[in-house]
Amino acid sequence: MDLAIFHPITTNQNNRLIWKFIDRQKVTIKTSDLKIEYPIMVFAFDINDDISKFVVPIDIFDVENKSEMITLGLKKGKYQIV
Repeated sequence: MDLAIFHPITTNQNNRLIWKFIDRQKVTIKTSDLKIEYPIMVFAFDINDDISKFVVPIDIFDVENKSEMITLGLKKGKYQIV
């Protein structure tokens, strides 16, 4: 065996792994008012990140349809939601 991966047993809440919110706040965004095609991916970046360059998002959320709520796990601060 060349590789072994261990991870804890996890559970989901609002389509998110619960460990995502251990030291973060749940931030929800309603998508029903958006006039866009689905599915979409929502990215949260630090407000100071230059997203025109390669930067890693703080959180990512897949939205399958208009009725789904976006739930991001973010620490207190300011973010760009893309």
